[in-house]
Amino acid sequence: MTLALTCHGIKNPLVAHLMHVRVSFSSLTLARKLHSIASMIKEELLKEVEDFLALSGMAHTAFGRDAMDDPSFVTKLRRPSRDVRSRTVEKVRNWMRENKHLLRQAAE
Repeated sequence: MTLALTCHGIKNPLVAHLMHVRVSFSSLTLARKLHSIASMIKEELLKEVEDFLALSGMAHTAFGRDAMDDPSFVTKLRRPSRDVRSRTVEKVRNWMRENKHLLRQAAE
């Protein structure tokens, strides 16, 4: 990093180091914000899944097996440390959308 900064006219190694620390801090702040957004998306998905389970009467293991080919999917989703990929969010939401008829059957 010092060499790259030196090429941009910063010859003082201390200033170059401080700029590197500033860039690292900015990256850390961005990472925290992204993690916070990912956590909100995960919590939103979990609420949608829990609502679907409640309205359909479906067992969480059956939901996981049918939606994700993983009977323990909902159990894993409930864990606070579990991250969810955008592909997973999309797949689960598409499955729930395609299986709305299960909600109507439960209401009848």
